[in-house]
Amino acid sequence: MRVNSPLGLRVNTIQSIERVLDGKLADIVLLEGTNIGSVETPIGPEELRSILNRVFMESEVVMISIDSLDFELLTAVSEIASLNGRTTVISSSRLADVIPYWFDTFNKRGVELAVATELEKPSSAPVNHVSLKHDVLANPSNYVVVQEPIGFLEMLRQMKIWGENLPVNGIAILTTPEPLEAEHEVEEEVLTYWLHSLGLQVYRVRLSGHYYSHELEKILDSVKPKKLVPIHTRYSSLMLNLVAKYPSNTS
Repeated sequence: MRVNSPLGLRVNTIQSIERVLDGKLADIVLLEGTNIGSVETPIGPEELRSILNRVFMESEVVMISIDSLDFELLTAVSEIASLNGRTTVISSSRLADVIPYWFDTFNKRGVELAVATELEKPSSAPVNHVSLKHDVLANPSNYVVVQEPIGFLEMLRQMKIWGENLPVNGIAILTTPEPLEAEHEVEEEVLTYWLHSLGLQVYRVRLSGHYYSHELEKILDSVKPKKLVPIHTRYSSLMLNLVAKYPSNTS
């Protein structure tokens, strides 16, 4: 559950929980604890907006990896890009597949989205089609390229084959909703190598899909569970300390 959405106050998870419960108490709450004990600094909507605005203003080539199910982050990136005069170019087949749903559900502000022609994948959504090679690389400051992590490497290899020279101040932002496990760290090292080979500076930003410890009190005050069951946490003692003040039985 993402309490602090990239869309800020437009997505209020706590209010959604309270609306579903309608004044009732939850019998059992499975308390997911992926972020409990994490040493990574939480990135909220204000920090995200500040980072993206600075990158869009100071860099020509900007590429961002986004998970194909993270509609909130795709919305936030495309809206901030639009305010900076950039069109968001979808260069992932799986992201292209969800665009029609995204338009119906999230794109309430009419931001401009385009699909890369290199995908050879027409979209039923009202989007333009632009070429990564002939449009984006020719006028990079007009665009931001969005790719899902699994497809980033193949896209970079294709750019390497084209032999295009990218501006020296290009930026690639790798976003991740979860802590990196060992195998993903290896994959990211390979991806970073290819990004560096194209002359891009790499930043990693984590916008977790789960709550952080400082948000736990808001959740429990809203849910008021009779019983807590912590799951998916490496630091069970820390989790127990955080929920100790609540009178519910904790398993």
